[in-house]
Amino acid sequence: MSQATKALTATYQSYLVRLWQDAPTGAWRASTECVQTHAVTHFADLDALFVFLGAQAAASQGETFAVREVLSK
Repeated sequence: MSQATKALTATYQSYLVRLWQDAPTGAWRASTECVQTHAVTHFADLDALFVFLGAQAAASQGETFAVREVLSK
């Protein structure tokens, strides 16, 4: 991976986010697809999606991400 690609990866992330319900009153489910790598991740609920996205953003900045920060909001 070139230095330019590494720098872009560290400062830019793009995900296709899909949301759906299995039933009209069911919990929202989600998945993400990384545009760069096409990796797909599935989530049982929106809280798990938000934790994932927060962790991805924090990791790109060399930080750690506290799950309780997302879940308590």
